[in-house]
Amino acid sequence: MTMLKHHLDLSLDTVRDTLPDEALIHADGPVIFIGNGTVDAQQLRRHHGQNPIIAVDGGVNLAHDLGLTPEWAIGDFDSAHPHNLQAARRRLQIKDQNSTDFKKALAVLSAPLVLAFGFLGKRFDHSLAALHAMAGARPEMRVVMISPDDALVFCRGDFHAVLPPSVRLSIWPLQRHRFSASQGLLYPLDHLTLGAGLTLGTSNQVKDGDHDISVSITSDEGDGYFVLIDGEFADRLLA
Repeated sequence: MTMLKHHLDLSLDTVRDTLPDEALIHADGPVIFIGNGTVDAQQLRRHHGQNPIIAVDGGVNLAHDLGLTPEWAIGDFDSAHPHNLQAARRRLQIKDQNSTDFKKALAVLSAPLVLAFGFLGKRFDHSLAALHAMAGARPEMRVVMISPDDALVFCRGDFHAVLPPSVRLSIWPLQRHRFSASQGLLYPLDHLTLGAGLTLGTSNQVKDGDHDISVSITSDEGDGYFVLIDGEFADRLLA
């Protein structure tokens, strides 16, 4: 079971004006984030297990609807219903308006793995902002974003996973990214540069076959890229 530890100066209700310079909450295992976007309840419960929940602002409303009790609620709380907010065991309000609530939650946490539900769907600009925050997370903290349709990770270097044959796999840099080689993909990335308005990596897929396929992407240079697969295969990214 994952344990959450926090600095002694954090009370049950803590208010800050700005983002902290270092993590305030530390976890020794996976942590679940719940936002206010689109969530498949069965998908969330399958991954929840004994992992603690952090509700990100309006995510407290969704947690309430699902009968889940967050260990923490984090955000500026402009979207959180007061009654649902009080159901969280602890609350950290950060008033800073130059960062999204997802970025606030990532900034205060140190954990080996975050499973983020409810940050895709509904408002498209909110989804884009979530991707921006995910790309800026601490390099040592792995974040897997999961929605009913997609599961995605942000990679700064190489990528490797064992995936079922023929499944969708899209590669999307936030800016431009050059790749040295790839294996296991229907459309190779060898010596290819992807970027918005340049060349797209949408709807690539794992090669066909009778067994699981080892997929690898070798990075050359760039600012990082997202790998997206069907949401039902999120476990493969967690592995």
